[in-house]
Amino acid sequence: MTSIHHVGPQVLHLCHVLGCPKSFGAGYSRPDKLREHLKKVHGE
Repeated sequence: MTSIHHVGPQVLHLCHVLGCPKSFGAGYSRPDKLREHLKKVHGE
């Protein structure tokens, strides 16, 4: 049986745009959410 829960440290995906609140601390645990953020918020 496989689990969706991860054991160990989580990787935090941060926004590369300076001044963005998601560029430090409060990033994303999933890379797809970071890509979605970049498109919606920064038009990238």
